[in-house]
Amino acid sequence: KEVRQRVVSELKTMLSGAFLSRIGSPILFEPLEGEALAAIVSRAIQAALLAAARRLHLSIQEVVIAPEVAGLVLASLETSVTAFGARTVLEHGRALAARAILDRQRQGGDFTGKTVEVSATSTGELTLQLR
Repeated sequence: KEVRQRVVSELKTMLSGAFLSRIGSPILFEPLEGEALAAIVSRAIQAALLAAARRLHLSIQEVVIAPEVAGLVLASLETSVTAFGARTVLEHGRALAARAILDRQRQGGDFTGKTVEVSATSTGELTLQLR
């Protein structure tokens, strides 16, 4: 309750009364952590790999992410970064996926009809294997 009151007071100093009357009461969210962040980064990696494959005209069968990948990626981030929430984690996952698929494409190999297996190094970098 005290936190809510402080947030409302701060918003009143930053935004006009007319604007605040239109949006109503602020909603406070608990910080994301653990499984929620892991699910976000895993989905971001998978979606980014599939999108990159389409753009690069690579016909892959599916993307399989090893269970430890999300944890390694999150562990590689500074704690303060994850405090910024899902958007930062999402963008980080997308960037790692883009780098990984470009690196794998440069190494060669036929993606056609293959399953892309995603693993991660201890530093959180992604590696792709074609099966």
